[in-house]
Amino acid sequence: MKLVKPHKLISREVIPEDYKRVKECFQDMFKLLYKDLGDYCKGGYAIAHSQVDDKDPLRFFVTREGEIVINPIIHDHVRHATTKMEGCMTYPDTPPTAVERWHKCKATYKRLKENGVISEIKKDLVGLQAQIFQHETDHMNGIYVHDKR
Repeated sequence: MKLVKPHKLISREVIPEDYKRVKECFQDMFKLLYKDLGDYCKGGYAIAHSQVDDKDPLRFFVTREGEIVINPIIHDHVRHATTKMEGCMTYPDTPPTAVERWHKCKATYKRLKENGVISEIKKDLVGLQAQIFQHETDHMNGIYVHDKR
């Protein structure tokens, strides 16, 4: 598995019939998070499935901690965004870019555990964790940090 070129496809929601595929992709996506990809990208905090599949991208991402985040929805964010510097594994040789992000938000999503158990999660996100969720959700909506400049 490798990174694909940026594309504008919107990821489709993961349904129960996709769980096996999600689990199969997990290990390869997780390994990519630790690769030194270029001058500015020494791995990543998370990777969206749309960064490795430009044919049928699914709405999930994998974190560096090994969490599989399925069908995330961001809501109830603070009113004003702040400027954050972000790099992206899709553009490994490009320096970090200034992007507007909410410092605090809430997310709901499903978590797929390695034993196949699905749990519903509601989480308050702050700082870097909020930034990561917004960044990966953008990927699933066909948006990249360089589109946001």
